[in-house]
Amino acid sequence: MTATEPAENPARGQREPARRRSAATPVGVGARGGAGDHAPGAGQGGDTALAGPSPDNEDTRPSIRDAQSHGRERPHGTAAASGARPPGQLPGADLANRLRRGDGGVSLIPYLMAGHPGLAATRDIGRRLLHSGIAALELGLPHSDPLADGPVIQRAGQRALDAGTTTEGCLEVAADLAAERAAPIVLMTYVNPVLAYGVRRFVRDAAEAGVAAVIIPDLPLEEAAGVDGALAERGVASVRLTAPTSTDERIAAACAAATGFVYTVTVAGITGSRGDLPEGVEQTLARVRARTRLPVAAGFGISRPEHLRRLRGHADAAIVGSSLVAEIDAGRDPHPMVKELLSSCR
Repeated sequence: MTATEPAENPARGQREPARRRSAATPVGVGARGGAGDHAPGAGQGGDTALAGPSPDNEDTRPSIRDAQSHGRERPHGTAAASGARPPGQLPGADLANRLRRGDGGVSLIPYLMAGHPGLAATRDIGRRLLHSGIAALELGLPHSDPLADGPVIQRAGQRALDAGTTTEGCLEVAADLAAERAAPIVLMTYVNPVLAYGVRRFVRDAAEAGVAAVIIPDLPLEEAAGVDGALAERGVASVRLTAPTSTDERIAAACAAATGFVYTVTVAGITGSRGDLPEGVEQTLARVRARTRLPVAAGFGISRPEHLRRLRGHADAAIVGSSLVAEIDAGRDPHPMVKELLSSCR
């Protein structure tokens, strides 16, 4: 993502139209013309546009639940896992409630890259973090053209892709983590992997995996209605992003379209650890909070306990990614860092 903004400028996503690929293609074969762009059968069961499900054209390929029914059974029965929310409950309502704190503190949302350094490691690390006191866990799907991500997450995603990580594999890990029933799972991905997998199939499998919300930073607000509607029908929230450069009108539009929470980017740039939060971050967050009743989560550049202390009273939650991914990349356990960050949230 460029140093303008994720929500209203899908960056290179407008310059390079998303292409459809075989659903078996690794998630990261993307807009720069990877090997899977013209693979035999590309787009079978996929979507030519970001449209919602049609009753006459449902994807009949096996779902994540069907695929796992031949192995270890996962517990189902919650609204998210069954793909249907309780009557009258908005998508992401449980997620929103978990992010809100009544003590003026900040809830913590750690980020993991699925498949880095392997899916088994992601599953094991994720389980530990889920039981550490975090509010939610963001799970990134690796992609070869991650517009919003800095070098640390880009490198982790490429390692995951080189290891053969697929969308199916990521969703299976998400399902296992959601089955812990410890904290909501939020998926972060990009438009091309969703199109490659098939929009209807992706929404169905994310819901059946028990995913609480989905973030697609390069999905333009003007083109998101179909995906948002499909996710809402399955009880999955659609997270919208705002940036320091967003106009008041654009912030209001993003907030109106969001469910679950609003993701406020604190810097005009990409993800990555920084020494200090930018000047005016409090005002950036205040502009968003004035236009929504949803929780507001701050992200990009947050990595230190002093960052979290500064956000208290201004953001409902903080998303920490690059610093944790760097710990994993160095072969270290990120759990001690998460515990230190949690101590600064209150």
